[in-house]
Amino acid sequence: MALIRCPHCNSEVSDAAQFCPSCEWPLKAERSRRRFVRVFAVLFIIAALYASYDIWRSAEGSIVDTLFQGETLTAVLVGLLVLVWFVALTAQIWANSILRRQYPDVWKKHFVSKRILWPNEYCDLGSRRLATLVRVHRASILIFGGLMLIAMFAWA
Repeated sequence: MALIRCPHCNSEVSDAAQFCPSCEWPLKAERSRRRFVRVFAVLFIIAALYASYDIWRSAEGSIVDTLFQGETLTAVLVGLLVLVWFVALTAQIWANSILRRQYPDVWKKHFVSKRILWPNEYCDLGSRRLATLVRVHRASILIFGGLMLIAMFAWA
């Protein structure tokens, strides 16, 4: 049997255990929730690709090509924008789970308690790194989303 770390108290626990023996944190729920998010993300992307291919195949060579010729690029950009936001949300969920495992004490202090970490506030190295990662991730999502909106309205 392999040993894993409890995400709540960071103690070593058997991988077959359903609860942490020291803090009673449910371990099976964490694994099943992560698996659900991953499976949902993969199924959503497969369904989106299938639907877009099916729509493109059914509309190819029809009157739709002549009526909506200018709106095709806009529709593709809107679809890409939705896909980018979905991927960003999924990446945020996965990044949060990774950060929670790497910095369990910092995670409890700053995210569970909903405490705001200001850029000039004194904190330990783990908190600074965590805050920087979160700020960079949020800024990149906003910048990319803004660029997609500008491109969408410029070509519309």
